[in-house]
Amino acid sequence: MSETNEGSVNPLLLEYLDFKYYKDKAKWVRMHRDELDDRLIDDMAMASDLVIEEDPIFDKCEQLLKCLDMKGKFETDRFR
Repeated sequence: MSETNEGSVNPLLLEYLDFKYYKDKAKWVRMHRDELDDRLIDDMAMASDLVIEEDPIFDKCEQLLKCLDMKGKFETDRFR
């Protein structure tokens, strides 16, 4: 996972993981786009069960957003 100094988890990753719904995660990514690095995008994708291609960081961020938006269209808060 995305780690900062001395093995602590990146606080941005923790913020991202706090969101329950994909639409909220996508909104958060859009708001923090300038703060994301390559490793963090990979970790967010892995935590969301997504596969992101090895591309420049801008393209990776776009892929992540596209996948989150797609998953967000099909998510529901109803009980199963």
